[in-house]
Amino acid sequence: MKKTISFAPRFFALAAFCLVISGNAAADPYGPGLLYPTGVEPGSASQCEAPSGKKCWWVDANAPGGGNGTFASPYNSFETVVGYMQGGNYHQGQIGGGDYLYVKGTFKASDHNTTSNSMIVRFGRGSQGGTSSQPTVVKSWRGQPRAIFDGEYQLNDMIHVSALSGSPNNGIRIQNVEFTRANGRGIYIDENVKNVEIISVLVHDGKGDGIMGVGGGISVSMTSLLHTFSIKNSEFYNNKVNKTGSDNNVGAIGILSEGSAQSGSKITLVNNVIYNEIQGIRHKHSGNIITEAYYNEIRDCTNGFFIRAFNNDIHHNVVNNCQVAFYFEAENQQGNQNSEVYFNTIYSTPVAVDTGYENTSYQRNINFHDNAFYNGSQSSGVITLGRWGSNQYNINHWDSSNNFFYNAASQSFLYHQGTAKNFSNAMSYVGDNGSEAEQVQFENASQGDFRLAAGSPGIGEGTGGADVGARPAVSGGAPSPPTGVSVD
Repeated sequence: MKKTISFAPRFFALAAFCLVISGNAAADPYGPGLLYPTGVEPGSASQCEAPSGKKCWWVDANAPGGGNGTFASPYNSFETVVGYMQGGNYHQGQIGGGDYLYVKGTFKASDHNTTSNSMIVRFGRGSQGGTSSQPTVVKSWRGQPRAIFDGEYQLNDMIHVSALSGSPNNGIRIQNVEFTRANGRGIYIDENVKNVEIISVLVHDGKGDGIMGVGGGISVSMTSLLHTFSIKNSEFYNNKVNKTGSDNNVGAIGILSEGSAQSGSKITLVNNVIYNEIQGIRHKHSGNIITEAYYNEIRDCTNGFFIRAFNNDIHHNVVNNCQVAFYFEAENQQGNQNSEVYFNTIYSTPVAVDTGYENTSYQRNINFHDNAFYNGSQSSGVITLGRWGSNQYNINHWDSSNNFFYNAASQSFLYHQGTAKNFSNAMSYVGDNGSEAEQVQFENASQGDFRLAAGSPGIGEGTGGADVGARPAVSGGAPSPPTGVSVD
């Protein structure tokens, strides 16, 4: 009997989210990218936004020494206000949970001295974190250009958050900051951190350090607590300079998860732009977390998504000019995997789904529906559920429906454990009566406009009468709500 995956509707939650961000995001509610494209967040630099009873601290890389952390007399480094590591000991600074830390200027590796002129923000105690509703905030001065952390290929983890002993860090927000030339990661969310928001950051030209497996422009750890993380409206590119180590561990966003993460742990990735990377969004290890990714644009990567987590809800993304859109890796699998991949647009990318070369005794349930696939030439292995006979995948754990595939007439449209099937035979083989080998017709794909053109056969042909793919039609379209993966 074919495995059925259960999904739970969440339309109203998403609608509310769209209303919240509409004042800052692009006019197109599906349009990803930075909230502050110029790098300047409106507002007064001198105004303290911290809640009552909390403090604000100002740091300006170009300020003279001897400051006291006020707006009028800012610090010029971070060892006093945040803290620093010396050997194996953490020296805690002044900042407390729920405080605001405003940063300005360029913090360069060549100016760094750990104990006397620290150019990195190093949180090491749980008491330095706020809460989910009142987090400790690190952000650029309002009304001023976005602050820059320049690792000059000497420093990495230029914002590093952990709680080295005792209580966890319960809340951190990082907003409107730029990271460049990291000698590995730009931001590292380490162990013992519960709630994290990363909003409108720019991370680029980092070293592709994949040796230890937790590389990436941003790397987060979700291993032991009930974690709630989000990365929103951010931009990543070219974090693969002088790449070392495995390609699997190099990319824009890295998520380390383990089976020991508490049930309900979730990371949300929304409205991000990722390009010229190896892995766009990647998991390290296979953990007990939910990954929800939507309204992201990923282009010019090896793999758009490199998926290992237990539960994955991936919808309304555009994957453009990659080698594989959704790569499911079985290595280190620690439990059954449930993935719903739906209402995405896959363009100029020859392989939509690949279940990889590793084998596992755990289930890998994939529901692939309402996606629009377009490649400029005939593609082999558009759906690859085991490229070779030794690559095991239980076909009963695959469901698909209502997809549009263009240039899908190859005799090897689908591979299952080494056996090739053309489109018609493949659809019969997997029990898919609703997908079609037809072009959906985009408005102007070459210019990045993936809305369905007027008259597109994909209009209204998705589940519930919605338009297929990541974007509705130019006029008269029906945007499709997310449904959500069930973790029962």
